[in-house]
Amino acid sequence: MTTRDTGTANPTARRLRQTSLLLGAAAAATAAGLAMPALATITPGPGTVAVVGPPVPADTVANMNLAIVAATTVPSLVVTLNSTAAIDDANGTITISPAGAGKGDGAISFTNDGAIGGTKIIDVDVNGAGAAAGATNTATVVNNGTINGHLKVAGPGFGGNVNVTNNGSVNHWLAGGGYGDVTVTVGAAGNVRGDTLLGTDAVIARAAQTVDVSVPGVTKTTSGTATVNLDGKVADGAAVGKNVLADSGNAAVINANGLAGTVKADAVNAFGTGDSDRTDTSKGVASAFNDTKRTVDNSTTYTGGKAAVNVGATGNVAGVIALGTLSADVKVAGGGTVGTGGINADATNGTNSTLTRDETYTAATLVKQVDVQTASTVASTATVDVGSKATVAGGGITASAGGTADVKTAGTVTGNVNVTTAGGTIESTQTQTWEDVSFAPLTDNLKGSITNKAGLASATV
Repeated sequence: MTTRDTGTANPTARRLRQTSLLLGAAAAATAAGLAMPALATITPGPGTVAVVGPPVPADTVANMNLAIVAATTVPSLVVTLNSTAAIDDANGTITISPAGAGKGDGAISFTNDGAIGGTKIIDVDVNGAGAAAGATNTATVVNNGTINGHLKVAGPGFGGNVNVTNNGSVNHWLAGGGYGDVTVTVGAAGNVRGDTLLGTDAVIARAAQTVDVSVPGVTKTTSGTATVNLDGKVADGAAVGKNVLADSGNAAVINANGLAGTVKADAVNAFGTGDSDRTDTSKGVASAFNDTKRTVDNSTTYTGGKAAVNVGATGNVAGVIALGTLSADVKVAGGGTVGTGGINADATNGTNSTLTRDETYTAATLVKQVDVQTASTVASTATVDVGSKATVAGGGITASAGGTADVKTAGTVTGNVNVTTAGGTIESTQTQTWEDVSFAPLTDNLKGSITNKAGLASATV
């Protein structure tokens, strides 16, 4: 016997945020943060007073962290930290963890012009911006010096944009994450060596997803744009390129003008376990137990999932992967090089669906259920454009889409060129009737149809 679910959503539901700002195995929900110098300059917010202090010698990891704690306990909406120190006393982590609301929960800015680590491994973490997660909570981090460790700028407190720029040397991995737009830049003189990796990547930009359930029966998942700008090198001392990842449920973009391993723009697997941005509805017409009918409507519609990789004229990467739900686009400018990993542009990852269910009850017992379901492949696009004098050294090219897939090659391509489309609509109707006591089905009629939509696949070689 089945008792009805009235389908009534909690009217007090409010906007929720995923707190799993995961960068590989590290949970960015952990509050930790960043480094600063002998003097921590606190830029005042409204109604506060500028404070400089304390003049702690910034020659050790411990002293750096003491100076940070002293600085961030002073109420301020903006925290600015500038380091010119040379620190190499012990393995450790330099962090910033604001004390709470009004104490660093606005903008955080950090610039390193010094040397953090040398013979020792010293990480720099900027892990969150106070207790709140508003759009004004931003992070701007610039490394012009050296960090013999990783540089991480990520946390659930960053509701605004996160910008991380490396113009110097980061010997381990470099990562940025937040709920707004996330941009990680390796400048022309910058290098991320990748002595250790975060998962399989040396550079990561991840835009976290926000889940909005403020409208009963409607769940909206949204996220910002994750961008990696690569003008320098992501490589070890032997010039072996290390992998780069831009990850978002909305849009993931990589602009590669330097040296790297495989570069991957992933707008499908948000944080490795999620999905592209979408709107899910689940609406049931509320009814009392003595009513006899109820209709439930469920649907999923994708609103995000655009992936793009642009390899510039000076770009040299081992391979290119673009995964999207709405689109996957790859461009290799003349002079650019893609290695034996080849190019894969895949936009076949989404299905919009609807389900209408009519239920018939006797008292509180469901006795008949009729389902009408429709599933349609997202009419996505996948494009690959290899310019004149550009090179794909191996692995070939694959472009797949639910709507239109197109490959143009004016350069040199080693390997096969595969272009495919996969579109279709599946409709089915199923009726089930049960006995009141045993719940054994009396009838189970399935009717279905499959309609293949003609996609467009083209290749110009």
